[in-house]
Amino acid sequence: MRRLGDRVKLSAGLLIVVLFCTTPVRSQTTRPASIGDALEVTLLTIGPGTEAYEAFGHNALIIRNTINGASAAYNYGVFNFDQENFYWRFIQGRMLYTMAIFPVGPMIDDYIAHDRTVYEQVLNLSGDQKLALLDYLENNARPQNRDYLYDYYRNNCSTKVRDALDAAGVLDGQIHQQTAAAASGTTYRWHTRRLTVGTPPLYVALEAVLGRPVDRPISRWEEMFLPGKLRDYVRDATIVNDAGQAVALLKSERLLHQSGRYVERSAARNVAWKYLLAGLVFGGILLALGTRLLSGRWARIIWGAMAVLWMAVAGLGGAIGAWGWFFTDHAAAASNENLLTLNVLLIALIVLTPPALARRHRGLRLARLLALIVAAMAVVALLLKALPFFYQYNWDILALSIPIHLSIAWTLWRLASHEGNRSQR
Repeated sequence: MRRLGDRVKLSAGLLIVVLFCTTPVRSQTTRPASIGDALEVTLLTIGPGTEAYEAFGHNALIIRNTINGASAAYNYGVFNFDQENFYWRFIQGRMLYTMAIFPVGPMIDDYIAHDRTVYEQVLNLSGDQKLALLDYLENNARPQNRDYLYDYYRNNCSTKVRDALDAAGVLDGQIHQQTAAAASGTTYRWHTRRLTVGTPPLYVALEAVLGRPVDRPISRWEEMFLPGKLRDYVRDATIVNDAGQAVALLKSERLLHQSGRYVERSAARNVAWKYLLAGLVFGGILLALGTRLLSGRWARIIWGAMAVLWMAVAGLGGAIGAWGWFFTDHAAAASNENLLTLNVLLIALIVLTPPALARRHRGLRLARLLALIVAAMAVVALLLKALPFFYQYNWDILALSIPIHLSIAWTLWRLASHEGNRSQR
């Protein structure tokens, strides 16, 4: 995916002229080829890159005129920070992406310069299929059609390319027929974890805000939301040509560049133990400091700072998750079990923590009650995993959160109990 304006685009009308009207003079004895036969269709697949929006890779369709060498890349992954209400659209899940036409050479050179893996696959299509695909792409490139409502799993740069290839007159739904009922053995979350686990901030953020919809099994058709999976399908696919014969969809494949930095992992690593270790260490420090709250001023200051930091991060995460579920069009954020763990009540607990540490009786009692509720809800979230309906993968969030919640609840309970005993004397 790329920002609008970082490459010079070709207009649809100019492309038609370049592909069809700039042909070399040939001898009269040479039999002229049909327009469709003179075209070559290539699927370009680009591996992951540095930016968050590059983590899943990218792809585009290239059409070349084999007679004069003219070419153009049809790119569905263009967005523009300057579009009206860009950030609000992004937050609401209503961001617009654009299909644009790019010169092939500079685009490929740019990806290689940024050390991203680049594959080129020439497709085995008939002349009529190539023309149908060109018509489809040209229609999408029109100003009234080029913008589309982006969804990172169901309507993105790769699904748009997949749908273009599967369109009427091109492959006539053969991709859908072959893959819609074929289980991939994966989920949207499995792939998301696989491709982001090496970037902890992005990984944790996505684990926190993505809900149960991304944990259901997906078909091979749905799995092609990833450019790499569409590339893999093309490698193995057999289609029926115009003569009714089964032929390979792939005509040839070439690796243009292999990245030395960005390696796409083949499976999602289990890193829950790392988050459990982090939760135990953080919670353990809070417990150690908690035993000194009654006698040490610095212990109260450090405990308060650490506890409030956690409450702010986890509480804000819960607020964002709730917003995404109930107030946006982000379908992947619905039914988020993390809201039992990343609890919005922590925001209220932030306000109550200073009076609790000052041992003001009423504030301490309310803080203890809220901390116990938060800890209990987190434990309930863990116990609910025994039920089949609660199948969301959020073990990392649970492993990190529960030790910290229990530590905060224990400390405030102990502090409140001591104050209660002292007031009875």
